[in-house]
Amino acid sequence: MLKCAGVDSKGGQLRGGHWRAGLCCATLAAAIGCAAPAFPQAGVAAAQAEFDVLFQRLLEDPSNRDANLRFVEVALQLGDTEAAIGALERLLFYAPDDPALNYQLGVLYAEIGSYPVAQSYFDAVVELAAAPAELRAEASARAAEAERRGRPSPWSLYAHAGMRYQTNANAAPDDEITAGAETATPDWNSFVLTHLSLAQPIGEHAFEATLTGYYANQFEIERLDLGLAEINAGPRLALWSGDQGKVSVRGYGIASGLLLGEEFYQRALGAGASARVDFASAASLEPYVEYRDREFYDTDDYPTDSNRTGDLVTYAVFGTAVLGENVRWYGRGGYNENDAAAEHHSYDEYFIDLSTRLEFDPSGGAAPRPWAFTPFAAAYWTDYEEPDPVDPDTEREDFEWRAGARLDVPFGEHVGLGILMQYLVNDSTVRQFEYDNLQVTAGPTVIF
Repeated sequence: MLKCAGVDSKGGQLRGGHWRAGLCCATLAAAIGCAAPAFPQAGVAAAQAEFDVLFQRLLEDPSNRDANLRFVEVALQLGDTEAAIGALERLLFYAPDDPALNYQLGVLYAEIGSYPVAQSYFDAVVELAAAPAELRAEASARAAEAERRGRPSPWSLYAHAGMRYQTNANAAPDDEITAGAETATPDWNSFVLTHLSLAQPIGEHAFEATLTGYYANQFEIERLDLGLAEINAGPRLALWSGDQGKVSVRGYGIASGLLLGEEFYQRALGAGASARVDFASAASLEPYVEYRDREFYDTDDYPTDSNRTGDLVTYAVFGTAVLGENVRWYGRGGYNENDAAAEHHSYDEYFIDLSTRLEFDPSGGAAPRPWAFTPFAAAYWTDYEEPDPVDPDTEREDFEWRAGARLDVPFGEHVGLGILMQYLVNDSTVRQFEYDNLQVTAGPTVIF
């Protein structure tokens, strides 16, 4: 019979240098488990039969040490690590201060990828006075490795590519307002969107950064080909943490560049600051302010847009909360103040965005992760400082609203399909700026 986990066949504690038997038990058990697929079919059948007998025996006598130890051996022969863990935890219930038992449980939990649990068992070995120095050193090293492996990656990635169809890609009115003026034109485009995030803990604080990249290639209206890159980076400082939640502040820098019609069109440099309150009820509130110094460049397609150059300041608040099981609400509202070189491009704008994410599994548990359905709506009120030259007698005010929904269908742990439908309407006091647009987007997604 295999003697391991800090007990001999009579249930006594291992003595003196014999603690090494506990160490070799995990190695031997893992080797037996790995070799199980190579056993002859008859050997597997015999092991399964013995496993069933031992299982019934332990239902009647769960504290039987010999039966538990043999059950561990047979379970690992069959590759059933979870069953072996269950038997070892029964032994630990009757001998909680056994260092070798704690150590072997740490090894097996690490083997199945449960690193936080494995770390807790290795830490227990280090704290046990009965643990020999060599075993403590080994457990301490393994605890550090389990902590490293169990720590969530500070990096996350979202990528989405696909096709988009728009009924009004050029955001023009349906009718020709003046002779030769543009009218609504439908178009397709292909696109790719990436969003890379870093949240690196530094003690109680963190360094956070995001890099966003986007490119869309229009099939017909090439002057609307669009490329964007923006980085946002800065520290988040923890101010307070308690049972009711935590409070933090963040300062960050912003840099971005924009291509339009294959030509460099805009650059922006700026900074922002925010204060976030995370509540214990899985809700958070984060007011923030951002400043961007934007410079626009004249291009062949947009020869006078340098007069859009100026400062944009955003004052806003973002919030999110759990509304029920698998339902989360998001909201953002605020004010934009844009001061451009040309007053007819300067404006004051109020906005609000709302969405609700509903997660569900139509497969009844077979899906690798939940599906998500996200309906959303937004509204923008914009008041321009001076009339636009296209209608110098009318003060320009716009009201834009949009509504739609997104469906995310997972095909695996990291890949899926994203489908979005959105309808947008802009009402304006100047007829040339009135338009509506239906967008349909679909393509694969990647999440890490």
